[in-house]
Amino acid sequence: VYVRFGVLRVRRCTFLRNSAATNGGAVYAFDSTATFEDTLFELNEAGESGGAVVIYSDSQGIFLRTKFFHNYAGTNGGAVAFQANRPEKVDPSLVKDCLLRHNKASGTGGAIHVTVFFTTVHVDTSVLDYNYAGDSGGAISGSNDAILVVDHSTIANNNASEQGGGIHAIGTSAATRNTSVVDSV
Repeated sequence: VYVRFGVLRVRRCTFLRNSAATNGGAVYAFDSTATFEDTLFELNEAGESGGAVVIYSDSQGIFLRTKFFHNYAGTNGGAVAFQANRPEKVDPSLVKDCLLRHNKASGTGGAIHVTVFFTTVHVDTSVLDYNYAGDSGGAISGSNDAILVVDHSTIANNNASEQGGGIHAIGTSAATRNTSVVDSV
């Protein structure tokens, strides 16, 4: 699915075995709002960022009770990549009551990658476990002025080859509250 300058609403759907040569294996949102409820993303693959989904260029992504299993990104954001979403243009993105498990990125952010222009993502009451990053941020990575808030969540059993088995933040505002980060390497 490619949405540009639009609104995408997805409810109780499955995105299975989709691929893209570049970004967003299943969904690419550009200057749009994309909302996903009770949805499953499984075995999706992108040659670059966002194995399952890319939320890009002043877009907002809202993920509610959504599951991401075994998605792969050739660079960053094994499950989801949030990039270049300026807060003066768009409200923060939200990942709430979600499960992100066994996702993989060759670069950073085994499950979630957030980057550029103060892109803001709030992760709440979610579980990120058994994700892998070939570089940094086994579960979550943030870079280049991103803003990342993680509340009431569990980040467990994730792995990164370089830094931040659970979370890696560089040039990023990162805050965690009432969150467990355990058994990550």
